[in-house]
Amino acid sequence: MAVIRSASPLSKADELWVSNKIKALIESAHQRTDPHERWLEEDPLCKERFQRVATVLSKEHYKEVRIQDKKNRVDASAHKFKKQNSAQQVKPQHQKPAVSGLIPLGKLYQNRDGHMEGLEAELVHRGMSTEKVETLKIKARKDHLKRLETERRVRDDGLELSKAAEISKRHFRCLSGYEFIIVD
Repeated sequence: MAVIRSASPLSKADELWVSNKIKALIESAHQRTDPHERWLEEDPLCKERFQRVATVLSKEHYKEVRIQDKKNRVDASAHKFKKQNSAQQVKPQHQKPAVSGLIPLGKLYQNRDGHMEGLEAELVHRGMSTEKVETLKIKARKDHLKRLETERRVRDDGLELSKAAEISKRHFRCLSGYEFIIVD
């Protein structure tokens, strides 16, 4: 009846318009369903089709079909694994310099106590002359240290040049024994 109600046009007729509207809705529903009832009584094909549909719906046929289709889909794609998105992927553990032994280049500053001297000691330990190191500012010292650290990683650790350069962009291993004071 709810489907039939939506197509019934009514407006205010008089002061009893609410009761008239309800009566008109009921009458409209009867007028629309009467032909279907006659067809079910008179036409054997219509009655047979109605019985078939009612039987199928009462046995939850469509629910079983949907469940079986879903089982087939799951079985077909069971051997494939969905790729994790970036939020779900395992991230490497971040280790502090005290644990890893690597000094982050981003934490070295010109005006911090001992950072310029530490870079000088590291570069001299790696083979640069003291006179040349003293003329360099902090950016140039870091760039030379990155280059020397990349060479050391390729030579000692056996890494590829690109991978070694990627790691050396951010960290270096202190070979000179200088104690860098890094505040997080």
